[in-house]
Amino acid sequence: MIRRWTSQIGRLRRAGRRTNLALLIVLLAAAATGALAFAAGTPLPARMATVAHGVFGLAVVVLIPWKTVIVRRAPAMRATSLILVGLIAICVASGLLEVFFGYGVLWHLSPMQVHVGSAILAAPLLVSHVLWHRRQRLRCVDLSRRVLLRTGGLAAAAAATYVMFEVVGRLLGSGSATRIATGSHRLSPDAAPATIWLFDQVPDVPADHHVNVAGMPFSVSDLTSRSTAVAARLDCTSGWYTEAE
Repeated sequence: MIRRWTSQIGRLRRAGRRTNLALLIVLLAAAATGALAFAAGTPLPARMATVAHGVFGLAVVVLIPWKTVIVRRAPAMRATSLILVGLIAICVASGLLEVFFGYGVLWHLSPMQVHVGSAILAAPLLVSHVLWHRRQRLRCVDLSRRVLLRTGGLAAAAAATYVMFEVVGRLLGSGSATRIATGSHRLSPDAAPATIWLFDQVPDVPADHHVNVAGMPFSVSDLTSRSTAVAARLDCTSGWYTEAE
């Protein structure tokens, strides 16, 4: 047992260029799959994108022990690096909050808006961080059998963590158990927000308001009398969906 712990500590001490390179690749992959999750609307592509995004996001968490060793070896931390760490932590935490607790609003912000907003703010800081430090380049030795096995171990650890969170969420009956393929949580039609723009207000429509359709004005009552009720689902990128007529 002592020898095993010593071996693990030794691996952490060897953290360096490959850890930074792995973390960079994982962060870029998480951003790419997150964008795909927003773009995908049909069940299978949406499920694949959301699962991949979750696994890459948790891979960041798996790499934290090794990255911590690198940070401790640094002579000094720049302010931008500290802000970058904070934004990534907020991004991961808000993502987990969205998964387990679903849609909600605090200080006019939902967990999904915090998740995406922190990722967008972190992007230029990540570019600055990479340019400030030595460039991370792939080398022939990075494709060795040992490195590939370690990469497979990282992927397995991230996937196992994802499965563990899913199982725990279902056992606890959290919102993660009822998500649809896009990752959205169900809201009742009455609870669905009338607008998703930040700090926006729903305008008051007067009774005599008219809408021009193909050059012809129609009142609200005209549109109501000509309409046909259709059962439909509204799936919002803010992390919620509702079904109504």
